[in-house]
Amino acid sequence: MKSEELKQTDEQVSQQLIVKELQQLRNDFQKLSQQPRFDWKWFLSLAVPLVVPFIAAGIIGYFGIKADLKIIQRDMQHVQSDIAEIKVDFKSDIAEIKASLKETNKRIDAVEKSLQSIERKQIEIIGNIQLLNQKFDTLDKRIANIEKKL
Repeated sequence: MKSEELKQTDEQVSQQLIVKELQQLRNDFQKLSQQPRFDWKWFLSLAVPLVVPFIAAGIIGYFGIKADLKIIQRDMQHVQSDIAEIKVDFKSDIAEIKASLKETNKRIDAVEKSLQSIERKQIEIIGNIQLLNQKFDTLDKRIANIEKKL
């Protein structure tokens, strides 16, 4: 009999434990159903301190990049104006070089003409020297003939 009583007592205790656990689960479920599913205040209390610095950094970065772009555009305009000045200077330098080359070519032509005239005069002088040599030869022959006669 004792074993039956023990079995019954065990069953009663286990049933009581099951009932207590079910009651506890029902209480927990009621508490959860009464609370909102998502606690926005808690989320915002975490999100705002984390997100605001990134938003601020993004805004500051945007305006910083915008300012940098303006500086770059201004620098590009300066570079373009410098390039335009260099082009003008380069064109004027090229024009001066062309004028100098034309003048140099004229001088070279004049030197070539004077060299040609010098060559012609040299040819004339050589021709005159040859004539003089021939005349001296004929004079030498005459003198030799005259000396023979004497």
